[in-house]
This record gives sequence, structure tokens and C-alpha cells, in this order.
Amino acid sequence: MAGAAGMLLLLLLGLLLPQEAPTSLQSRKGSAILSHKENGEACGQHSECQTNCCVRTSLNRQKFCTTKNLFQQCLPWRKPNGHRCSRHKDCYSDCCVQTGRQPDTFCTTKTMLQCVAWRKPDRDLCSSHNQCWSLCCIQMGESSRSRCWPRTGFLAQCLPL
Repeated sequence: MAGAAGMLLLLLLGLLLPQEAPTSLQSRKGSAILSHKENGEACGQHSECQTNCCVRTSLNRQKFCTTKNLFQQCLPWRKPNGHRCSRHKDCYSDCCVQTGRQPDTFCTTKTMLQCVAWRKPDRDLCSSHNQCWSLCCIQMGESSRSRCWPRTGFLAQCLPL
């Protein structure tokens, strides 16, 4: 009887005490955790990161694990103002425009929610109204070339003097 009671006691203790997982299950869990990188760690693709977000975080071409934004989007890093760009999406401000006489384009801030490109000052040579700050490109004489000209008149129209 003592033997049966002892076996029953061992059986009850076995049910109450926490049991360890099999070794094969532990190793599978451990490798899954190790394969997901934390924020700030270098990565090559989204699936490598715990956040599922692997993007460039600076001008450096290397990608790193980062958090998603408020809307759960994984947004790439964009260039700050003053850096060369080729399209609006390259810039944090979404504004990539010509900023001077050179044809190069740079990231700049938006004014009044608009992305306004640099335009030529009055009296500079031009070929269209959009090239001028005054939005007025006029040929003053038959033999002269068109130039940017200030708007004049009661309705500030684009008229020659």
C-alpha cells in the first residue's frame, strides 16, 4: 500500500510542477527569436526585423531595423533640406526644385503648402512666363530677346511698357 501511495504522490506532484519543453521545441523557439533583429541593427530586408521594417536611416546606403510610423507604415528615410535630389519623394519636405541659376535641384521647404521653384528675377532672359518670378516674359522689341518683366497696369497685367 505504501508503494501505491508513493506512486500516487509522485503522480500528483508531476501534475502540479511546471514541466520543461522538449529540447527540440526550445531550440526552434530560440532560433526564431534570434533571427529577428532589434531596432538599430543592420538588416537587408523587412523580414529580418522584429518590427518588419528595414530601411535606410541616413545618407548611408546601409539599412537598419526601425519602428513603423503612427499609421503602421514602414517609411524610408528622406533627404533633409539642402541636399541634391531628383524628385519630390527624395525629400523629407516632398519638395525638390531648382534653387538658383544652376539647373541642379535641391530639397527645400514648402511655402504655404506649395513647392515653389526658383524663378528668374526681372530683366533676365527667358523663354516662358513660368521661368520668371513675375510670371511675365515679354519680348520688348521685334529684334530683342524675351526678358522677365514686372507686371504693370491697373490689373497688374503682363504688359510691355
